[in-house]
Amino acid sequence: LHRYIEYAEGGSDIVCGGISYRQCRQKDGDYSFYLYKSSQTEVVAADRRQSIPWRYLFTSNVMVRRQVARTVPFDSRFAGYGFVDIEWALRLSTLYKIEHIDNTCTHMGLQTKKQTFSKMRQSIDNYVLFLSLHPRQTADSAAVKVTRVLKFLPTPFLHVLDRGLTLVFITVGSDYLSFIFYQCDKMVLLAKALKSCRHHR
Repeated sequence: LHRYIEYAEGGSDIVCGGISYRQCRQKDGDYSFYLYKSSQTEVVAADRRQSIPWRYLFTSNVMVRRQVARTVPFDSRFAGYGFVDIEWALRLSTLYKIEHIDNTCTHMGLQTKKQTFSKMRQSIDNYVLFLSLHPRQTADSAAVKVTRVLKFLPTPFLHVLDRGLTLVFITVGSDYLSFIFYQCDKMVLLAKALKSCRHHR
């Protein structure tokens, strides 16, 4: 808090400290995948977070000036889990400077492997909304590029891929391999959702 106060007194509008798991005691096998996934996507040093400021804004540890939060509210179209904070951060980044520092707090909300996978699946609708709102800013992401290719596959084949990747993810013991299958299935689910949106237009 003292560090955030220093930045606020220095005129900063948005400062992100990052997250860690240093004080978390839930580190047994049930949570190893979640910790591994987070080490790849969230537990990131400030200099790397600063390279894509909006991507790494975590609302669990951020200082935002009150007037900034009032000027740029969360988008109420997002329902359920996922992407509401990332979308908010992207809009913030177009108006204000987002600063990243190494001032971490411990994330205590660990999830089991199955819970993590379930949350990912729940986030797909919000992911589709996020992409539709910001096509230019997200066009070059690896996930979007792969999804563009997957969209050409027949929907029944995507269903089979989803079932296969789900089974392998649940049964494989390696966190490294689980993360690969997790990411692959997310892109398959996204492709299915985007195809469905296109068909309903």
